[in-house]
Amino acid sequence: MQRSLAALVLMACLAVALPVAAHVNDVEADSQTATDGEIAVESTSVPSDGFLVVHRVTDDGDPGEPIGHVPLEGGRRYANLGVTVAPAAWESWGDAREVWLVVHESGDDPGFDPDDDPIQRTLGGIAGERITVAKGSARGYVLAEDFEPKTIGDSATVRRVVAPERSRLELRVRRPSGPGPVVGERTLSAGATRTSRSPSRATCSATAVPRRFWPASRTRTGRRCGRATDRSSRTSRSSTGRGNPGRR
Repeated sequence: MQRSLAALVLMACLAVALPVAAHVNDVEADSQTATDGEIAVESTSVPSDGFLVVHRVTDDGDPGEPIGHVPLEGGRRYANLGVTVAPAAWESWGDAREVWLVVHESGDDPGFDPDDDPIQRTLGGIAGERITVAKGSARGYVLAEDFEPKTIGDSATVRRVVAPERSRLELRVRRPSGPGPVVGERTLSAGATRTSRSPSRATCSATAVPRRFWPASRTRTGRRCGRATDRSSRTSRSSTGRGNPGRR
């Protein structure tokens, strides 16, 4: 079975998401391809000491068994954080699996204990993110988040893309049922592409996982994206602004 990245997809959102300060429990991450069990987390923050924990997803869609964690220092906002799945869990991963990335409070005892370190909540829900992680021979992910509102013009900027092979970065309209029409694209060589950031104002979100592993319904607040300021970061929009919905 083919495990390589089919496409890196950047999906445009309609609402502007406000930046999150470090006094709020927050996790931002997207679906991706991993090679050794390390999951790339765009950002996370906690007001007090805690843990970022990888959970299996239960049949009801809730966080289940914890299978990896990293400690978090209160009052900090972490960017580009890695959290590794336990070796035994990664060995039996299969092609792809959904996981929860969840912030836990730190109890009185050192180290992580799911019985003593409860899940944190924010705005009435779990302080976490549910994503798909595919297992592949090379990593693939998109880092598109910024911490300031951005304006999208004729092109959009993403901070970093890691492509396991020659791939296409797509800017797409995001719909409740999943990725919508393509409104821009750029071909990328295998490896990491760093991109620049500049003032801008719309939101977008990104996935870096083979299409067949996309969740059936993926509804997210979205990432901020912006106007490109160098050639390496540019994805051009179509002249109509609508792209080609049928392109695959």
